[in-house]
Amino acid sequence: MFFTIFSYLQFFIQDSMIQIQVDDIVDIEQSTFIYEDEILDSLSFTLQEGNTTLYVCLKDEQGNILEENEQDFFQDTTPPIFHLMKEDYQIKDKLVLWNDMELHLDIEDESEVETKIYVDDILQKENDFWVKMENQLIRIECVDEYGNQTIEEIPVEAQKDFISSNINEEYTLQNHVLLSYEDENFVIEQYFNDEKINEIEHECILNQPGNYRFLCKHKLYPYLEKEITSFTFTNQQPWIEINNEQSHSMDDILVQIQYNCPYLLTGYIKVQDQIYDLQNSFLLSTPQNETFQVEVFVQDVFGQIAQIQRQFYIDKRKLECSLYFNEKEVESSIVYFTHCYDFQFQTNKEAHIEQEIKILNENIQNIMDALYQLPDYGICSVSYKVFDDFGQEQVFDYQFIKLPVQVQVNTPSLYPDRTYTIQKEKVEIKKEVKDIDPPDILFLFNKQKKERPSFLETIRMSLSNEEDFFVSLIMNGKEIDLSQIQKDEYNHNYYEFKAMKPFYSIQVIAKDNAGNINEKDIEIHTQYPVAFILFLIPLIYIIKKVHEKNSNHS
Repeated sequence: MFFTIFSYLQFFIQDSMIQIQVDDIVDIEQSTFIYEDEILDSLSFTLQEGNTTLYVCLKDEQGNILEENEQDFFQDTTPPIFHLMKEDYQIKDKLVLWNDMELHLDIEDESEVETKIYVDDILQKENDFWVKMENQLIRIECVDEYGNQTIEEIPVEAQKDFISSNINEEYTLQNHVLLSYEDENFVIEQYFNDEKINEIEHECILNQPGNYRFLCKHKLYPYLEKEITSFTFTNQQPWIEINNEQSHSMDDILVQIQYNCPYLLTGYIKVQDQIYDLQNSFLLSTPQNETFQVEVFVQDVFGQIAQIQRQFYIDKRKLECSLYFNEKEVESSIVYFTHCYDFQFQTNKEAHIEQEIKILNENIQNIMDALYQLPDYGICSVSYKVFDDFGQEQVFDYQFIKLPVQVQVNTPSLYPDRTYTIQKEKVEIKKEVKDIDPPDILFLFNKQKKERPSFLETIRMSLSNEEDFFVSLIMNGKEIDLSQIQKDEYNHNYYEFKAMKPFYSIQVIAKDNAGNINEKDIEIHTQYPVAFILFLIPLIYIIKKVHEKNSNHS
């Protein structure tokens, strides 16, 4: 029996058939039964799917309406409908796997549905589940609240090693890609730097360096996708350039480096066997002169190497030259000699030397030959032009005058300060020594001029000669550090100290601009106050007694 809202009829249901039974008071002929807009010609009808309505108007024999109402019915005999999905693709008949795959079950049913998903008899907890390559069967059971049930089994087919590539490393220099497979339903997609650029069949040629990726898809199973190979390709060699044109300098050198290595694996800069990180520039510096060996090295992920070596030379020395004649350095542009056994022109650094030797305007190639063949009182002119790679240049002109043996020559008119004495083996040059005035020393005691300083007064000793300067200052046998000598407002040298001792013996040694040296000895006696002496006498007496007592005790 079916629950009804009517008082004079009942419903009986068997399967989908509804049987109407009315009370005796109801006149069936005068009553009306309408099911889904159709008048029933009998007291039975078949339920339709879903929500339906039965209209009933019951009357008695006199035609009076006993009751009038509608009865709603609902019937669901449709089994649950579901779709096994891989993203936007529906899996039907069978599941083909190239890799482990995550699937989702979509259910189309308005009623509550109990779902059970088995993968190889293992119940899955969620409608999102994974199927692995080793699985063989998926079984799905769905039952709605009305007992309708759908059961489906989907076999799993795993395909392995169905396609191969000739490039399987992460980085490659090979530009020919070859793919081997037999299924005509395969579609091969080529990606360059994550952008699809082409669909190929079995092979292709790479022209640009970058990241490549090849995917295989199936025309019959659009949900299938597998990466065949992915790699980075290049057809470019790394390179390095050092942009410095000048490798020799008198100043510090800023080395400019340019290198191209897009897929850098490692690299370094080596300077004098010291390794540094790669950088675009670095400074070479030395206090005097030094040769720098510079090496720059890069290696990319493909194993390609670029390497460059350069040599830089820094020389901060000023070009200096010296001429040695008969083992002595020549200080004058005119040289008198009687014999010649040694001649050397030397520089303090590498330089280019252009030599010109002339006797009576005639060029001579060898200097020793020229000096040997020179007659008495003959003149040989020697000129040197010296220059280095840094632009420094000097010119020296000498005249060598040969004198007869055992003759003494004085030339005061030309050289008033020198006397040349010619001996058998060599020419000696003697400097005349001039007497100079002793240093002019000014003493100030507490900035005042007086005969003697008092105890603890400041003694300033000033050398007033502007052309003189201190060479040495010795006080009571001890040499004073020249760093303690200062300059006053008149640019005079002075030294200050406190009058602590009763006597000072001072020796001042000075030198003028010509190099002449003289000295001056001074004595200073300190004057002690009477009160200090009166205080000092008993103090000395007490110290003496204490010393005697200690001596007797010991």
